[in-house]
Amino acid sequence: MPSQARTMRPTRPAAELSDGTLALQSLQGNERAFESLLQRYQPALFTLIFHLLRDYDQACDILQQVALQLYVSLPTLDTHRPLKSWLFQVARNRCLDELRRKRVLRFSEVETLSEEEESDVLTVLPDPRPLPDELVERRELQQRLLQAIGALPPKFRAVVYLRYREQLTFPEIGQALGMPEATAKTYFSRAKPFAKRAAIDIGSNTIEILIARCLPDNLEIIEHQSTMARLGESVDDSGEISRDKFKTALDAVRKYQKLAQKHGAEQILAIATEALREARNSQDFIEAVKRETGIEVQLISGFAEAVLDYYGATYSPGTPFDAGVLDVGGGSTEIVTAKNMHITWLTSVPIGSGAIHDRYLPSDPPTYEEMEAARSYLAKHLQTIRIQEPPALIVTGSSAASLLKLAQRAFKLDEQSDRLTYEELSLCEGLLGALPAEEIAKRFEQRLERARILAAGALIIQAVMQYLHLDEIRVSSHGVREGVLLAYTRYGEHWLEEVNSIASKRGKSPADQDAQDTQGLQQQPFAEFGQDVLQKYAKKFLKWPDDVRKQEDIEAVHKMRVASRRLRAAFDAFESCADPKSFKKVNRRVKKLADRLGTVRDTDVMVSGLHTYLQEVTSEEQAGVQWLIDRLDIYHQQEEQALAAELQTLDEDALRQQVDSSISKGAAHNGKS
Repeated sequence: MPSQARTMRPTRPAAELSDGTLALQSLQGNERAFESLLQRYQPALFTLIFHLLRDYDQACDILQQVALQLYVSLPTLDTHRPLKSWLFQVARNRCLDELRRKRVLRFSEVETLSEEEESDVLTVLPDPRPLPDELVERRELQQRLLQAIGALPPKFRAVVYLRYREQLTFPEIGQALGMPEATAKTYFSRAKPFAKRAAIDIGSNTIEILIARCLPDNLEIIEHQSTMARLGESVDDSGEISRDKFKTALDAVRKYQKLAQKHGAEQILAIATEALREARNSQDFIEAVKRETGIEVQLISGFAEAVLDYYGATYSPGTPFDAGVLDVGGGSTEIVTAKNMHITWLTSVPIGSGAIHDRYLPSDPPTYEEMEAARSYLAKHLQTIRIQEPPALIVTGSSAASLLKLAQRAFKLDEQSDRLTYEELSLCEGLLGALPAEEIAKRFEQRLERARILAAGALIIQAVMQYLHLDEIRVSSHGVREGVLLAYTRYGEHWLEEVNSIASKRGKSPADQDAQDTQGLQQQPFAEFGQDVLQKYAKKFLKWPDDVRKQEDIEAVHKMRVASRRLRAAFDAFESCADPKSFKKVNRRVKKLADRLGTVRDTDVMVSGLHTYLQEVTSEEQAGVQWLIDRLDIYHQQEEQALAAELQTLDEDALRQQVDSSISKGAAHNGKS
């Protein structure tokens, strides 16, 4: 039950409740009801505010003011009617106040005019678009789809937004914005069609293009294509992009330029990530692209990539406001946390599916020993990251999308769902370790090149889920390319400067975090604090051996494994002030137990999942699945016996004493007492 509680989304139970019901529950002191009520309209309100102000930070401030106004006004509101119109009216009024203060536009002149005089105002406002009689036909508007809200004069933005995004009628728009219905129609007809843009992403595994019609908070996807180039493979081997891959990548950019021009894209934005960050000849490639196509490739930092990942993965409606984002790329992995849709922390590490495959998983299919080596490396690397666990995690990147598709095809999961559990990922891992890539590609509709590196992607995602103690992820097909288009639409020509500014404020490398952690502990000596932390986690770790031995609680192994990870992370954090001999001895002991616990847990999950899978496959496939189950059963029993033997020899008092003595009082930290 605890694992289920962690993955529950508070908005689900409230989705069918009316505004009035949630308002009444809020008045009765139910804070979750108020959060649900606010979350129902927060994305739409933020978009409206941003479109009016064209300033991200100011939009965030105004949104907070609207939320406060809602909270204060709840006792006096009519709870029998939807709150949408009231909220939009408050948001608009706040924006008008802000615009008056900045003297951007004299709205007082517009608001005091009569309906008959509105047309005179329109003639003095700059508008290079066609006249209203050229845009009145509904069919033409439908062909153009949405309007370029971000490029409109402020008073037009709200009307177009409410019409297209919220599907309000013109009378409802008039009521929400305090204007006559005829005026709303006039403003609507003057709206400008929004721009088509293309984003090209030159990554370590793939080169991809996304073409879309762009708004600051939404994209209408026109086309998406991908080319598997594996630039990172040659960079890992030789330190530079090989001649063949250089040509492949250049050809892909040329092809995508023609595709973008065919669709009438006004801009082509190109970025390059980890492979080119590491390649000695990256500048040669960037110059070749410029010379051959005229396209300026932006070589972005890992932190900037993380910001763009977050923008792209979270713009869809229904995104949890505090969700984190994980992007598993070919050469790097980015992790982002957020609070109320604001980035609070981010990092980028040079670990990607392509690199893990090339260094650790050479066999096809990869052997158990190879996967264990990769798993150990990932766990050790992640322990250097200090991160607050997000309540939900959105995973983007081709590996995540391919794993979701594999799980849906192989295990008959709901194809409309974007969720994957840790157990389902373990099943995928078992499948990828049992069948060669060609068989995976053929059976489960995967590209062969992707199938070859898919096990590495699964291992990375599982490692992060373990580290963050998450049982479920959401998979998004959107990522860095969508982020590029959204950032350009929000910030204009200086989009990358804005992204870099956010990245520099929120980005943390493991080294940065170590320094920050140390500074935050000045009130208590570092070694003394380390003693307290180690004793705390050792106590939690030693709570579980008896339950594991009794085998009465099927989750005991998992719980002890989680406790072991936390204890080892504490060891790593305070190694600098520990006695080397004592530290190595106790850390080695805990690591050995943690490895045993992990093997028993993972094989148990895999066997359980394969038993379910056995009931769903054809009779021809059952023999192969049963063979795999039998093999894993034997291995699982062997590992259970080995774990039992380890626990039998575990002297808990001695281990506790070793932990206590691993850091002595007055110990030095980084050479200082």
